[in-house]
Amino acid sequence: MEQTRYTLRAGTLVAEVRPEYGGRITHFHRQADGSRQNFFRATPEESGDVYAPFKTGCYPLVPFSNRIDQGRFVFQGRVIELLPHPQAIPHAIHGHGAVSVWAVTAQTEDTIRRYIVMSRTTGPLPIRPPRRSAWMSRGFPW
Repeated sequence: MEQTRYTLRAGTLVAEVRPEYGGRITHFHRQADGSRQNFFRATPEESGDVYAPFKTGCYPLVPFSNRIDQGRFVFQGRVIELLPHPQAIPHAIHGHGAVSVWAVTAQTEDTIRRYIVMSRTTGPLPIRPPRRSAWMSRGFPW
């Protein structure tokens, strides 16, 4: 699948978002005076493995973050079982937002509006992330 890339800019700051690649920010850097200073580890151009989140800079941790031991927990007396992450079996890790396809409904130079449209996994937890993600505004003071 070809990846759509959205570039956001604020002064010398540049970020790239790839919705089909789990809504990830694949690059975030400062470009000034002919040099580039990365703030996140840049995602390799050929990367597309949504199950390899540690190869990229920033991805959405929705509907939960961190590891859920054994992929299950009890909530209000009900046992909730989650799908394990392929790289962390038997545990669930970082939700399934990062392995889902996102859609962009609007973009300005420094803002992107996105929402989840399809999950590559199934699970009992709905995803209702913020619809507006203002990635950058006027930049950092350096």
